[in-house]
Amino acid sequence: MAAAVDGGTSRRTRHRAVAALSEIDAALTETALINSKYSDNVLLSHRTKPIVRYKNLEDMIQDNLRPDPHAATREALRVLQMVPVLRDEIALLEDDTLRNICLFLGERSRELAYFGSVCRRLRRIVIGLTPPVAVIAPDMIPLESLSQDRVADSLCAFFAPYKRGQFVQQLRLVDAKYASSLPINVVLPFCSPHLFPSLVKSLPSLTFLDLRGVQWDCHSNPNLLRYFFSDLYLVAPKLQTLKIGVELFSQWSPGWWQRLSALTQLVVGSRRDQAIAAGLTPKPAILQDEFFEMLRNPQRQWRVKLWCALERDALLKLLLPNQPFPDLQELTLNLSNVDILDEFKRSQIKSPRDAKTRKNGKKSIVQSNDEMDMRVMFPSLQALTLSNVDQCPQMAAELLERMTLRAPKFKYFTVVNTTRMPPLPKPKRRVLPTAT
Repeated sequence: MAAAVDGGTSRRTRHRAVAALSEIDAALTETALINSKYSDNVLLSHRTKPIVRYKNLEDMIQDNLRPDPHAATREALRVLQMVPVLRDEIALLEDDTLRNICLFLGERSRELAYFGSVCRRLRRIVIGLTPPVAVIAPDMIPLESLSQDRVADSLCAFFAPYKRGQFVQQLRLVDAKYASSLPINVVLPFCSPHLFPSLVKSLPSLTFLDLRGVQWDCHSNPNLLRYFFSDLYLVAPKLQTLKIGVELFSQWSPGWWQRLSALTQLVVGSRRDQAIAAGLTPKPAILQDEFFEMLRNPQRQWRVKLWCALERDALLKLLLPNQPFPDLQELTLNLSNVDILDEFKRSQIKSPRDAKTRKNGKKSIVQSNDEMDMRVMFPSLQALTLSNVDQCPQMAAELLERMTLRAPKFKYFTVVNTTRMPPLPKPKRRVLPTAT
């Protein structure tokens, strides 16, 4: 009896559940969302456009996306970043043929960069064609960009020592002709401290270094100037030519040149820097005593150019030395219109012993030859260049006369000014009208 009651209760419960589901199904079927025949009779206050049915979710997303204003730019960027697909024809060519193709495209062309991105083999060939001379500004970047640290980091990554850096032998921060063409009132930018020593350290075969054409910030990075000469042999051990400004030269470090065994040429300042500072009366550069000892080293064939203004005592030590400079071959000095002609006249006063007549002629000839040998202070000097002697031209003539006696190998004597005058443009050829 109890089992029959329980069975009837469960049966009624099932009927109620089925009826509830049927009511829900009927309500959903009669709505406009499911059945389109009821859509015209349903008035929805928030409905603004007809309902659109999509095949899948992606079509609905694409239809509701807003237009991208940068779509064309993104497509152009994607094309630039696209790496070309490998070509079987290129893989069949020899390395010499591919190298000739790269030379035809040009060592500094953009097409060569695209061609080198085809495969690793072409990239190796393109890196091997890196020019030995690297001019940063204006060939690679504008002059103003040298002050940006991120640009300096990009240059260091570009000239990696295991890639392009191993082939670079000469580094110029600023092209000399480009710097001389700038107006005098243009202030040179400050150089990023990341370029030295990071960039120079990336060039293990460097023999030529020109750091002129920029300014170095002494306040933000004082260690750069303080340890420039002492750390130079660590970053450029094969250096042969060094061209720097006056601010770097003033941070002289004892014995720095002895660590650079191949260094033979030193240039301080430039003609443009001196021209800019001419109206401001620049402070003369100080030459340390070790500088003169460096020039007297018999194992170096020195070529020294001092475009910066010098003190009077330093000029006398270079032009009227007490000890000879045995291997000094070229010397350039900026006299800055300092008149030292009186010192030349004092050195030419004969002593009373020379005024006495000598009885034996042969003995006098031998003594005169010995005195001539003692006056040879520049036994290897071949070229002398003087700048800014327009106010004392007699001094240049006196120097020329003395060098013929003190320098037996003397060949070239040049007088210039620090201010460069560009050549005049060629006159245009006039075309006469033809008679009709």
